[in-house]
Amino acid sequence: MTKQYLFLISILCLMVSCDTNNQESDSLQFEKLLVNAKENPSAIESEQPLFSWVINAQGYHKSQSSYHILVATSEDKLTERDADVWNSEKVDSEKSSFVKYEGKPLEAIKTYYWKVKIWDESKLATSWSDVQQFQMGLMNAENWENAKWITLNKDTRTSPHQYRDYKTGRMKTPVEVNGFAASYFRNEVDIPKTVTNVQAYICGLGYYELFLNGKKVGDHVLDPAPSNYDKQAYYVKYDITDALESGKNAFGIILGNGFYGQNISWKRDPESDRDLAYGPPAVKLLVKLTYNDGTQEDFYTDKTWKESTGPIVFNNIYGGDTYDANYELGDWTAIDYDDTAWEYAKVITPKIKKISAQQIPPIKKLKVLEPQKVFKGTDGEWIVDFGQNIAGWVQLNVQEKKDQLIEVITTEALLTNGKDVFQGSTGGGANGMPQIYKYICKSDDLESWEPKFSYHGFRYAKIKGISSKPDADMIKAVLVATDIQETGNFTSSDSLLNKMHSISKWTIVDNLHGIPEDCPHREKCGWLGDAHSFCEYALYNYDMYDFYKKYMEDIRTQMRLTKGHNNPEVKFQVPTMIAPGKRTSTYAKIDWGVATMYLPWYNYMFYGDDTIVKEYYEDMKNLTDFYLDFKGDNGIMQDGMGDWCPPLWDRRKNLVPWSVSLLFLLMLISMMF
Repeated sequence: MTKQYLFLISILCLMVSCDTNNQESDSLQFEKLLVNAKENPSAIESEQPLFSWVINAQGYHKSQSSYHILVATSEDKLTERDADVWNSEKVDSEKSSFVKYEGKPLEAIKTYYWKVKIWDESKLATSWSDVQQFQMGLMNAENWENAKWITLNKDTRTSPHQYRDYKTGRMKTPVEVNGFAASYFRNEVDIPKTVTNVQAYICGLGYYELFLNGKKVGDHVLDPAPSNYDKQAYYVKYDITDALESGKNAFGIILGNGFYGQNISWKRDPESDRDLAYGPPAVKLLVKLTYNDGTQEDFYTDKTWKESTGPIVFNNIYGGDTYDANYELGDWTAIDYDDTAWEYAKVITPKIKKISAQQIPPIKKLKVLEPQKVFKGTDGEWIVDFGQNIAGWVQLNVQEKKDQLIEVITTEALLTNGKDVFQGSTGGGANGMPQIYKYICKSDDLESWEPKFSYHGFRYAKIKGISSKPDADMIKAVLVATDIQETGNFTSSDSLLNKMHSISKWTIVDNLHGIPEDCPHREKCGWLGDAHSFCEYALYNYDMYDFYKKYMEDIRTQMRLTKGHNNPEVKFQVPTMIAPGKRTSTYAKIDWGVATMYLPWYNYMFYGDDTIVKEYYEDMKNLTDFYLDFKGDNGIMQDGMGDWCPPLWDRRKNLVPWSVSLLFLLMLISMMF
């Protein structure tokens, strides 16, 4: 009787246990599922992506006790039995962010599907999440296959407005410069069958805009982000399935200088390369087509593409754009356009080690501002006040006589008496190029224009060459910056604190254009000191996860062998004061170079992803050793910038940086050990 009783009790307990395991938790719901911190990303290049999920929990004291991830090549195979890429099985862990993929090797360009379920603190499982997906990028140079780099074969500009005056503070007289010409490329392709999927991959060495059948592809501007182009460039992927048509299709590309072809400003900087350009701008495009019968085909840039110059007769990232509408090319991005007068593009092989998918948010037009005040300056020209200092450009709608030159001079400030613009650092000086946009009318009709390949820091715009008072219909200002998403907020009962917070946020947004800049006008450089000084504030307010990962690539690819101070026979990999680009300003003193340590550390502290610290730990450790080599007999650092720009300061006589440098060194040591 006793044995039978114990047997029944055991069966009952087993039934209860099975029933508990089969119960589903209804208190936990999936809110967001991410791969590499993105929802359904389309160009993953990491061999081990990181999975994360955000849970909406009902009630109190809720937690995750286990997870189970499935990854498959199709939705049909996304079952525990058929998952053909990765089945993590049930993993007892509270980890719900940055779970590393541990399945089969992932293939370039392929789409994968995944889902997850978790167990709560009571061991009750949720239902499976909705199916998510991620697409792999090209991953290596071989997958660009037959796509070629093309550039302008011949500079055929004839507009007299192609020149600008260039004059730095030490020059007695200005010289005329025109830089590399903006390039226009086109080609047509005949699509014989119905397409089911079309993906375009484009890399510009210089800024580009891509067009298909007369329309711009995407809403990005100033693409791609700046980099050390000879070591690392970035491509952008677009899904153009819905835009491509059966039969003829026309592709067009406009290519500007950006930072890659910037061969005018800073050429006389004593602490940088003599020529800051990497060469004439170039572009590479690969379009991968999948037809409804399962067959595939590629279309790409090669020697069959045609090229021309056009209405953008001058473009420089510092000076601005000049657009001569008399040289417009008509519907050059449409099919059946007569391009017989165009030349064939030149195929080149630029020096470049690696091309990767751009993971940071693109630069976009984020906000349009209308004039808040309009008045005449002391010279009788109209001045527009947009009420807010921004980084971006202006939009024009003007009706003047044919060949009328319209100049827009953008500045951040007025004279102290408020009666005219004060150009100051926006007026050229060290970079030799004042901020000016120029437009030349092609007719007496209403004409509209905005720049493509430059941005300025400004609040005020002086307009020359117009015959009537400007208003919101004639001119607007456009905020242009990296489209980072706001994730934090602050408000208080103190209006001064609120104003300081607002100004700080504007400062961050205005100085993000693929890199963390020092300013959006005079230098537009990624000074490492500026980058780490506002890092924490940016992380509190915006999603900077990918942004700082990208900037760490800029810092690493900028590093160069540098002799130790006390032990010159030992060489260290050390970044320069600026990254990326050929303007370097020598090796990074400790108060600037600490960005190499701070950025990975802060990224880890704010997001919990330790991969960035592991990735750069050896760089961080090596650089710490480099700075330790400056230690004097008294234990004090013998290097550094010290307090930056104090009153009556002379950079060449600043002899007391040591206390600041020592503080940074001690902070580094505490971080590293």
